[in-house]
Amino acid sequence: MNENATIWSPMMSSLVMHSWAVEDGSFLRLNNLTIGYTLPKSVMNKLKINSIRIYASGYNLWTWTKYTGYDPEVDVFSSNPLTPNVDYSAYPRSRTFVGGININF
Repeated sequence: MNENATIWSPMMSSLVMHSWAVEDGSFLRLNNLTIGYTLPKSVMNKLKINSIRIYASGYNLWTWTKYTGYDPEVDVFSSNPLTPNVDYSAYPRSRTFVGGININF
């Protein structure tokens, strides 16, 4: 039925939206997580320090999705209300890790 049909050509002057590019963009994301440990007061008294806290944080740790692009929270190329949530291949979000020690004297 659609023999020799095309929906895109380099000679086209405008972008054509078509249903073949629509997919489920639902997702569940673990965006940030921080874990920490404060040393007990018995140890702090021996060191003559009020408190020591050790911590680690992670950002953009995991995204569960069946979306085939980099990020289901897609980049919008234009402010045209007729093309909301169109994925224009933006860079993926970076995964970041931070760690530290808080010492109070």
